[in-house]
Amino acid sequence: MFTTRRTLLQKLNMGSQVAWDDFDQTYRKLILLRGRDRGLRNDELDDLVQTVLINIFKSNSIFKYDGSKGRFRDYLKTIIDRRSFDLIRKRKNALESLNELGDKGIVLSSDDHEVAEKHWEEEWQKHLLEQAIEYISAEVQPQSITIFRM
Repeated sequence: MFTTRRTLLQKLNMGSQVAWDDFDQTYRKLILLRGRDRGLRNDELDDLVQTVLINIFKSNSIFKYDGSKGRFRDYLKTIIDRRSFDLIRKRKNALESLNELGDKGIVLSSDDHEVAEKHWEEEWQKHLLEQAIEYISAEVQPQSITIFRM
């Protein structure tokens, strides 16, 4: 149940503003987390969210997503990574920016691939848990949610 909702993707496909707001609310945190993992600065993160959403909307890439070819989370992650690296390349001095990332311990090479993938999977699982908690919050006492979170 707590996977990417096909109905949300279908509504996005039809250009529903409510669906775009829902998509933004649902996935913004994940986009920001992945952007930070990829070495974006705080001043670049809003640009990342905007370019990811534009990429999905403008190029009709939502039409290209095919669930039989893979999971939506991987599809979204690929878009986030590409837009993150685009933003890094646009920095005034790209070489200095890449060196700065290395100084912070952020590695953009394939050597760090497993760590980045593990972090993405952990964050996705947290995302699903939050969706589930939000879903059941209307059905249980607030105290029960607080106890569960503890």
